[in-house]
Amino acid sequence: MFTGGGLRLKGDKVKKKKKDKEREKPVKIDSEPYVPYKTPTELKHEKTKKMRLDEKIEKAAEKSHKERVADFNKYLSSLSEHHDIPRVGPG
Repeated sequence: MFTGGGLRLKGDKVKKKKKDKEREKPVKIDSEPYVPYKTPTELKHEKTKKMRLDEKIEKAAEKSHKERVADFNKYLSSLSEHHDIPRVGPG
């Protein structure tokens, strides 16, 4: 939706905007590339985090979906009646 500008009438010529060819571009100075510095503690944390993620992936890959569903159903059946879905309505 266009909301601003002057009226465009049928007989008017289209005015082209002139490009500023002589505009100077800022000169980039090639300096040393930025290398993020991490402390030994940060590196150790990342290493531990990666190891835990790898262990989690291995653990998840041990069981098939069918086995996981069976274990979950077994867990649900062992819960008390307090956790059951309440009956709603007559019948």
